[in-house]
Amino acid sequence: MPGVVSLDTLKIHHSLPIHPYDPAINYFEDNPFHLVALEAARMVKVCFILNVVQDIHKQIMGAVAGDLKQAHLDGVEICRRARRRFP
Repeated sequence: MPGVVSLDTLKIHHSLPIHPYDPAINYFEDNPFHLVALEAARMVKVCFILNVVQDIHKQIMGAVAGDLKQAHLDGVEICRRARRRFP
């Protein structure tokens, strides 16, 4: 949603009770927080994204760009590879 909604909307999204109760690391499939963001992006017809993937120290581990869905999946794969290296 960043880049397509106002800061107030972003704050509301982050405060909604759609976060999992447990830490969300490795929670990719059917994640309600992501699904709401994806719905918003589709509503405004986002056709390109650019995201970075950070480690726990806020260091960039990788970057993804392109199609909304595919680039997100590419970012998920970066996270999964990092998770396998540091269980």
